[in-house]
Amino acid sequence: MNSIEAEVMSPCVKQCKISSDSGLCVGCLRTIDEITVWSKADRGFKLVILEKIETRKLKKFTVAS
Repeated sequence: MNSIEAEVMSPCVKQCKISSDSGLCVGCLRTIDEITVWSKADRGFKLVILEKIETRKLKKFTVAS
């Protein structure tokens, strides 16, 4: 795997605000802890965070429907 394949892009969409209700960023759906560790996290941990975000998206849009 080369360095480009190993890089996991940040899910940040530049709409940074932590919801007081959920504790999640309204833009990327990460917790403040996930945002804080992102730049230091290894590829595996970043992929775990991305999986959590996908689960949160599903819950958010299922509840909102």
